Amino acid sequence: MNIYGHTKNATQELRHIFNNDNKKDINSILLAIKSSWRFIHKYIKNIHPEWTIEFSTKLNIINPEELVITSNMISNARRSFISMEQEREIKTYMMYFIWIMNKLLIFNKSDEEGCRVCQGELYYYFDIEHDILIKECGTCSSWYHGKSDNTIKEFTKNIRPATRTDLIDNKISWNA
Repeated sequence: MNIYGHTKNATQELRHIFNNDNKKDINSILLAIKSSWRFIHKYIKNIHPEWTIEFSTKLNIINPEELVITSNMISNARRSFISMEQEREIKTYMMYFIWIMNKLLIFNKSDEEGCRVCQGELYYYFDIEHDILIKECGTCSSWYHGKSDNTIKEFTKNIRPATRTDLIDNKISWNA
């Protein structure tokens, strides 16, 4: 099968996440993501090798009980999915795939908050070395403290996506 057949199959695997507005459980979403990954990992690694290594590792160790995926996150990812379905240029298709994975697997409250610099989506991470919750703008890469919302100038790059426990410990709320 050629690359277009694989992208078609990957898209088909993800379609169930976005098809209707029924509440999706985390396990079925992860299963769809893992199924789609089987079809495109060998192509995306040539376009975005660093992201591929990081994502593949994350996908293998992710704990579904520590993952938060809200209906707003699914709605926001749906817009990228619709564009990805139409895309025929492979590099652009892969960028849409990466955006969808980030929107689904890294907690964000894009309908409720945005970057003070550019109004981009803020993704929640946990700084392991300093034991703090931080937010990164997906557009301009500005960083903010998770609780105080103050701009962060320097921090370690020893971060991981925030988990359910991190969010609860920092009193970050969300609507399912």
